[in-house]
Amino acid sequence: MIHNIVFDMGGVLLHYHPLTTCLRLTDSPEEAQFYLKAIFQIPQWEREYDGGMVSDDEMVAIIQALLATQAQKDKAALIFREYHIDALTPIPKMEGVIQNLLQRRFPLYLLSNTSCRYYRFCHLIPGLENFQGALLSAEERLLKPDPDIYQRFCQKFALKPEECLFIDDRQANIEGAQRVGMAGYCFQDGDPERLNAFLAALPEPRG
Repeated sequence: MIHNIVFDMGGVLLHYHPLTTCLRLTDSPEEAQFYLKAIFQIPQWEREYDGGMVSDDEMVAIIQALLATQAQKDKAALIFREYHIDALTPIPKMEGVIQNLLQRRFPLYLLSNTSCRYYRFCHLIPGLENFQGALLSAEERLLKPDPDIYQRFCQKFALKPEECLFIDDRQANIEGAQRVGMAGYCFQDGDPERLNAFLAALPEPRG
């Protein structure tokens, strides 16, 4: 029986559109696309930054080392420093999903691949003040879909995997959770109403 609902963040609770920041701080769509790829789509972003291996300053140095001119390096540093301002926004109707679960007394948790920049934008997450806890990849130095991060999550909050439902927008991350015994729901379609209907069919947790 499912007692706990565990949410991913980006693509589930918050939209993540770093192109918004790139467009704000560049002079053309073409230039914005250049910086989107140069900053946010390099493999070091998830592996080293979300993985907690490097600081903000170290990540800036990694990005700048891949760019040719000082002007590009300076612009990339500015975009990186400011992306949390407008790249993340609440997904409409997810606040209603959260409130329905809280009314039915489901404990809620967050499990996300994210850097420690999280603390500068986490106030945007709908209903976060009512969550029981959050596990961040950068703090654990583990990344989804590695089964170890789901095991660490259950250990940290003293939860049984078989009593947890994990909601993520990537099927690979759902499969990682399932490998340790958690149930999963793939939110790839981004449809809060369909998710709400699925959750409404769950029995309320005991106790």
